[in-house]
Amino acid sequence: MTLAEVVLQGLADEAKATAPRLFAICGVRHDKICDGDTFIAWGIEFDDPPGAVLWYCDGTTFGSDSASQALRSHQIGADARLIWLGHGSADLS
Repeated sequence: MTLAEVVLQGLADEAKATAPRLFAICGVRHDKICDGDTFIAWGIEFDDPPGAVLWYCDGTTFGSDSASQALRSHQIGADARLIWLGHGSADLS
């Protein structure tokens, strides 16, 4: 194995060990319940340094300190849920 292959394997192992958690936030806005008033955003949460990024279907993004904080922000104007994704299952929080 070459030095580059050893280094790349080490980086691959580190990437797997420190991978961010996948989640989604979905909801229904409080003020309106009709077409276009529901939403789903997909996100990733990082541990070190802590942070989360959400991506919406229209291409906009939202940054937060954590997935839980992003949920709280969305619950101001909507009935919203945080769903943890990955490993073939989804956990509703």
